[in-house]
Amino acid sequence: LAAYQIPLESDQELYANPADVAETELLFSDVSAFQAAASHGYRHAQEIKTVIIPEGVEVIKRSMFYKCSQLTTISFPGTLKAIEDFAFYGCEALKKMNLDRCKVLEVIGTSAFEGCLALTDLVIPDAVIEIEEAAFLGCRAIEMVEFSDNSQLESLGSHIFKDCHQISRLVLPDQLKHIGISCFYGCHNLTEIQLPRELETVGEYAFFGCRSLTKIDVANKKILKQPGFSVGLPDGIKL
Repeated sequence: LAAYQIPLESDQELYANPADVAETELLFSDVSAFQAAASHGYRHAQEIKTVIIPEGVEVIKRSMFYKCSQLTTISFPGTLKAIEDFAFYGCEALKKMNLDRCKVLEVIGTSAFEGCLALTDLVIPDAVIEIEEAAFLGCRAIEMVEFSDNSQLESLGSHIFKDCHQISRLVLPDQLKHIGISCFYGCHNLTEIQLPRELETVGEYAFFGCRSLTKIDVANKKILKQPGFSVGLPDGIKL
């Protein structure tokens, strides 16, 4: 790979020849170099294929890699605590990321990975407390979403997995308290879901368009009395 480090917007030439653009690895010498780059970001940088984020980085800033449409691989540091809104929005070629090694990651921001069309597997780290609105909306190739037994996740925002057509089964973490509006809207292949015992609220249309869904396991029966819970449920669902 042809590597380059934090090119500034004022740079006129980044490559020795145009052929290098097709296989570009973006790396940073240290945390300060990454933070300096974060001030301008890499929005619409079509040349980037791989991003390696150094240890010590705690936050990926809002829209930093917005619509880097050729980005296929991200290496996250174990020190990461937050991925801000739209950080990887529209990275439609993204296939590989080691999110599972981010043991102190707490927040995945609004639309952080929306439109990442090539993602197939997703592992949510234990320390994540909140996944915000539309974080994975339209990630239509995701087949598996994995939460560990020690997950601290408390809230799934609205539209998070909307139109993730390939998800077939989900076991949500025990600590989960809130599922937002249209959270699983249009998950056509979802056949079964298990709702946790701590769950308090389910937004309207959370399962609208889940045409293959035949069964919802409900541990907290109080959920069944919520007026919004049944809005948009597929016909013939077994509770």
